[in-house]
Amino acid sequence: MSTPRNPGETFLGASVVNDPFALLGLPRRPVDDQTVLAALGARMEGVAKHPRSQTPEANELRLALHAAAAQLLDAQVQELLLSEPARESERPQVPIPGQPMPNSKPSPILAAVGLSHDVLMVVAANGGWNQRAMRRLAQIAHARGIPSAEIPTAVISVLGGFTPNVATEPAIGGQESRPRPRSGSLTPTIPNVSSRKRSSGSLVPIILSILTISTFILIWVRLTEPKPKQQALPAPSAVNDAEQPIQPLITDEQAASPPKDETHYSSVEAAQQIVDLASLRQPLSDDEMKAFQLAHSALAEGWIELGSDQVSAVHNAIVELLYAHAMTPERAQRFVASIAKAYRPNGTDRAALASTVWAVGTLTRLSQERNLPTAIDSAIVGRLAGVLGDGVRSAAKSFREGAIAASQIEAEMLADSDQPAKVWMDWLRVLGAAVGADPERREQEILRALETVLITGKEPTASRAAYKTIETLARELTLEPKSRTADVVIGWFADDRISAADLTAVMRPLVQGSLTEGIDQSLIPANSATEPQRMAIRQRLQTVLQGKGDQQDWPGTQWLKLTESELAKPVPTSAAGHVARVVSMSRLSSAAHAILWGDDQAAEFIVANLHDDTNRLLAVKVTPVSALGGDGSLDWATRYLNARQNIPIREALLGELTRGNHTLGPVAAELVIKEAFLGTPATIRRQAQDVARLHRSSPAIVNAMLEYLPRAPHVQSVSDLIETIARTRLPATDNPAWAYRVRKATVERLLELITGVGQGEIVDQLVALLAQSYDARLTGSTGTSTGDSQTLELAAEGLYQSWHDRADEQIADIRLRSELESLDHRLIGRLTLARGTLERFAAYQVSAVEAAGLLIRAEQPAQSGQVEAVIENLTERRRSADNVLEQLVASEETMVRLWQIRLEGSTP
Repeated sequence: MSTPRNPGETFLGASVVNDPFALLGLPRRPVDDQTVLAALGARMEGVAKHPRSQTPEANELRLALHAAAAQLLDAQVQELLLSEPARESERPQVPIPGQPMPNSKPSPILAAVGLSHDVLMVVAANGGWNQRAMRRLAQIAHARGIPSAEIPTAVISVLGGFTPNVATEPAIGGQESRPRPRSGSLTPTIPNVSSRKRSSGSLVPIILSILTISTFILIWVRLTEPKPKQQALPAPSAVNDAEQPIQPLITDEQAASPPKDETHYSSVEAAQQIVDLASLRQPLSDDEMKAFQLAHSALAEGWIELGSDQVSAVHNAIVELLYAHAMTPERAQRFVASIAKAYRPNGTDRAALASTVWAVGTLTRLSQERNLPTAIDSAIVGRLAGVLGDGVRSAAKSFREGAIAASQIEAEMLADSDQPAKVWMDWLRVLGAAVGADPERREQEILRALETVLITGKEPTASRAAYKTIETLARELTLEPKSRTADVVIGWFADDRISAADLTAVMRPLVQGSLTEGIDQSLIPANSATEPQRMAIRQRLQTVLQGKGDQQDWPGTQWLKLTESELAKPVPTSAAGHVARVVSMSRLSSAAHAILWGDDQAAEFIVANLHDDTNRLLAVKVTPVSALGGDGSLDWATRYLNARQNIPIREALLGELTRGNHTLGPVAAELVIKEAFLGTPATIRRQAQDVARLHRSSPAIVNAMLEYLPRAPHVQSVSDLIETIARTRLPATDNPAWAYRVRKATVERLLELITGVGQGEIVDQLVALLAQSYDARLTGSTGTSTGDSQTLELAAEGLYQSWHDRADEQIADIRLRSELESLDHRLIGRLTLARGTLERFAAYQVSAVEAAGLLIRAEQPAQSGQVEAVIENLTERRRSADNVLEQLVASEETMVRLWQIRLEGSTP
């Protein structure tokens, strides 16, 4: 059972029952009566103000304070107390490994001294010597390890007026010797006169009373003494997630074999030690903290041998200890550091793996406590954040979740360091302890770890350890229909991050361990399996394990039918129509890529939205005039022409254009520029120039200025107007280069204004759609992020590099490798001749098509002739194209033809 809390700890903050000086808060030096009485008054006042001042414990403390004051008021007792060293507070002792345990059986003398004050307090608190007082005294003696047979000695020493182990001193000056009270006794010193009177007057009755009482106590204690057995510990103030009380961790069978070495705990002994320390319900001393650290270190390494109820009990004890230190931040920080010390992220043996998982799981459990001081809570979360990241609060809610998260972190570390299979066997043992009796969760975590090994680990063909690791983890899984393992493995065949060699190492143990009909050796891919071969195996796995339909329902079959109808459509003649065609063909290639890698949903999405946005853009009617403002202000132009030579009306009409928001069309703009260049009188010319400056950002004004430049006079006012509208600096009007500079600046300004307007605006939007499609082909994304010509060029370069790298890995034929090297040289020449973003995009585009052709020839040698014919047709179409847009269409249609060959050769 746990040791009762001493009243001194509750009311005074320290266990000081055996030291009168400490009990009264006085220094160990001679004090006068006034100082003793003042200290007694201060202590009594403090007890009276305490919230528990009316409890029996408070009454016990008041009695102890009066007894301590009585001792110090006696000069001889005070002198005796000062002559002896101060004694430690009575507190339950916990065995410290490596240190001898003090004798747990006190002598009768120590028993009397230890219980003398308790007898007085128990008798006073229980209304005299009765059955309740006897039971209370027996409990106190049992808690302090005092044998029942020695209790009467202490009772006789107090109730009989006898102080045990009292040294006598020779009489001085012939006087009778008197007893010398023992230090620490709460029995006040009695003058010699009283002692002699009592000895002579009533000695016999007192002795008879003492014998009767002691006999009664001895008989009663013997009858009520509890049998030695393991007692259940009370529940801590803060429990774990399941709100379970602290329970004994050692069973009767475990207790039968005591530890062989006190300095090295087994996991069960370590757990019991931590529970015992928690039962103290008070902060640990330095020695006890060392004991906790040793026990916790041993427990962290061997906790996987404990049952779930034992683990829960230990966590209850740790939470209890944490709250016991909560009021002392420094010691609480030290306690948390003791737990975090078990984190050993670089260890590869079972003990290190288990220790790391235990540390993270335990800190995760502690992080869920909401009543801890902020400093302690921050220390716990801060240590976890370094392991679990910033989402530590939401990442895990219990020891189990924290331990599983730590297991996955260890799996990543082991995968990166290429550890042998034995280490992974230890990891599986630790994972099983963390997961518990949850086979589905265990399967999920093993699949995650195996995927990490496949993606980040070494190739199994290059590392024996990597191959054995994959085999070890795969043997823990079962390939069954409708299972999580089946879904994940099928997804691996569609993941280009996982190589064919990885799939070979995974499928071999899975196939060998599966009893499912249709799972045989033919589903194990070769180490050098091509993408179409992987796709064919994936299709068979989907049929066997997921029950998906036959060939007619295969998305590739539907794609092949769609592409034939799309390629048969005529190409629009406009620039926007050419770009829209390129967008559609690129989307078909993106859908084919998704089908090859098993992303049927993405392929369906792309095909369903093949033409919607491009058709909407092509449906917009655009004319050259619309880019210059259309028929804006046409009514104003009619009225101005009708004004003829009426100067006031013309001035009024020009004034209208300076007020309000007007869009000038080509007719109105030419009237304004004509008046600005050639208008008369001068007032009309100046007013028209002001209107032109006001509308200087109108494409119609700039175009009208370009129209009238041959008739523009070489005067300073006209030159200033052109500088304002064209945003340039011109030479003097008499400079021969003035006319050339004016026309050049005006053309550049007009092109700047009409770019992205009308037909150009539609082309820009189509280019953005093409950039999205190329990005999807490169990354496998079906998002709708915006793109531009720069993004398109970069995506085309990335797509070319992707096809080139895969061809470089797959091609073994010398002739094909020579062609691949020639392709690199052709690309350099194309980029050297390219002018502008569009031509550089075309260079990367056609090079990507040729690289794809080489890869397909390496994958399907039987189709080499068909692939060569398609590439030859592309060369002829590009050579005969009228412009670069026609070349783009030819390249993109050729890529679709190559995808047809590739998917037809992979039809399941």
